[in-house]
Amino acid sequence: MIKHRSFRILLISEAVLCLALSILGNLLPDLFPAMSAFPFSQLGTLLRMLSLSGSAGNLAAILLYIAVCLLPAAALLLLRRSAPLHAEDSLPVLCSAALFPILWLMVNPGYLTVPGTEGVWCAVIWSLLGTWLTLRVLRSIFASDRAQLALWFSRLLRAAAFYYVFDLFGFMLPAMLDELSMMRLTPDPLSPFTYSDTEIFFTVLRHLVAALPSAVSLPVIFRAISLMDLAQEENEGVLAAAESLSALCRTALILSVVSVAVLNVLQLFLFDRLLNVHISVVLPMMELIFVLGILLLTRYMAENRRLQEDNDLFI
Repeated sequence: MIKHRSFRILLISEAVLCLALSILGNLLPDLFPAMSAFPFSQLGTLLRMLSLSGSAGNLAAILLYIAVCLLPAAALLLLRRSAPLHAEDSLPVLCSAALFPILWLMVNPGYLTVPGTEGVWCAVIWSLLGTWLTLRVLRSIFASDRAQLALWFSRLLRAAAFYYVFDLFGFMLPAMLDELSMMRLTPDPLSPFTYSDTEIFFTVLRHLVAALPSAVSLPVIFRAISLMDLAQEENEGVLAAAESLSALCRTALILSVVSVAVLNVLQLFLFDRLLNVHISVVLPMMELIFVLGILLLTRYMAENRRLQEDNDLFI
C-alpha cells in the first residue's frame, strides 16, 4: 500500500503532468493535440521520426510499433501466472487489436478522416483499458473477505483521489484557461460583445464553483484513508477521527451546494452587466451517496470502538 507521503507526491506529480500537458497543448498543438491522446500521439511522432531516419531507424520503428501494440495482450501472460483468466480478460487482446490501426494513425495523422481527432481515437484505448480494470476490480471485490474488502476500500479511495486531481488539473483548469483566452481575443474594444472585468471575474468564479466538489473531496479522501489505517492498527484515535471525518463530509457537501446557490443569486443581481449567465440547479445525489457511505463507515467504526472499550472495562 502506498504510504501517505508517497501518495501525496504521486498526486502532486499527476497535477504537474496535467498542467504541463495543458500548457504544451497550447504551445505545441501538433505534438500535444489532446489530453486523451497522451502518450500515443507522442509515441506516433517518435515512430515517424525513427522511420524517416533511415533503414535501421525504419526497422526499429516497426519493431517498437509491434511491441507497443502487443503490450496489453502480453500483460495477460504475467497475469495468468498469479491468477486465472476470466471473460473480461479478452479486453486487453481487443485493446492490442485496436492499437494497431490507432497507433498507425498517430504515426500518419494525415490519414485521419477528420483532422485533429487524435484524442477521440486514443480515447478508445483508454476506454477499453478502463473497462477491463473496472471489471477485474469488481470481480476481486466480490471474491474478497472482510479484511480484503477494507484493503480494496483504501485502494479505491486512493484511485478516487487520482481521479479528482485529474478532474481539477487535467480538465477543469484547462477549460477555464481556454475560455479566458477566448474572451481575451475580442479585437475591437468598442464592440458590444467586449467582455468586461465583471464578466471575466464571474467566468473564473463559475469555474471555481464547478471545481469545488472535486477540491473538497480530496481532504475527505485523505481523512478517510487515515481513518482506515487507524482502524487496521486498532488505534485509540479511531473514534475521534471518525467523528472528525463525519463533520468534514457534512461541511464539504454544504460548501458545494451553497456555493452554487450564491453564484446564481450574484448573477441575478448583475444580470444586466453580464453577457453570459449560467444558472445551475444542483442535486448532488452522487455526493450525498458518497457522504452517506463515509458517514455509515465512520458510525460503524465508532460503534465498534465503543463496544470494544465497554468490553475492556467489563473484563
